[in-house]
Amino acid sequence: MTIRRIIPGLLIGLPVLLNANPSARVILRNVENALTSATTMEVHFSEIFFWEMTGESHTLQGHLKIKGESRFRIETDDQVLVSDGRTLWTYSRPNHRVLIDEIDPKDNSLLPRQILFRYTKDYRAVREADEAVGEVMCHRLVLTSAEASLIPQVRVWIDPKTWLPKRVEQTDLDGNRTLFDLRDLRVNEAFDDSLFLFEIPEGADVIDMRETGRSKRSGAGRHPSSNHKETA
Repeated sequence: MTIRRIIPGLLIGLPVLLNANPSARVILRNVENALTSATTMEVHFSEIFFWEMTGESHTLQGHLKIKGESRFRIETDDQVLVSDGRTLWTYSRPNHRVLIDEIDPKDNSLLPRQILFRYTKDYRAVREADEAVGEVMCHRLVLTSAEASLIPQVRVWIDPKTWLPKRVEQTDLDGNRTLFDLRDLRVNEAFDDSLFLFEIPEGADVIDMRETGRSKRSGAGRHPSSNHKETA
């Protein structure tokens, strides 16, 4: 993410100074401004998936770092995903397997930064009653997809001091819910570029999808140089 909206940001923030009870549109504009003005972002998160049909749930912990437009590193209990903006490495810890693929420069819809912005652009927002997340009283919004979507509804809890999300809840077409609790969210920290290159573990099975779209398998030592479990 690059700093490119300093003056517009001041103008967007002005309505909040004049209005102690901002509308959903104003809140989303401030969230977008806060995210856009950040050169880097780091957050720890917990993800809880609630399966509507069975009443079961599954929890995992994760850590996300973002730098610039397309560099990111996501580590969870069973998976690591790393991108330098050109290459995507997906490492499955249980399978000790690395999948290598290219990032399509024409399709950035799955990059973490774009996922964050998607809900500010493609969903209709309505403000609900404020609600506390931990010790922070947050603005709560419900966002409904304007078009057919696998995720028709999202709820977001926004910290009014930072304009950054504290909690996100997604509901899919089957009524299953995924709850993300975000903590220790920091922006504009210094990250070395080496964080966004993946060092293939000793003895890992490597599947390289970059050449003509076909997989090329080898051991880790022959390469110069990850959502949910990969199954490649």
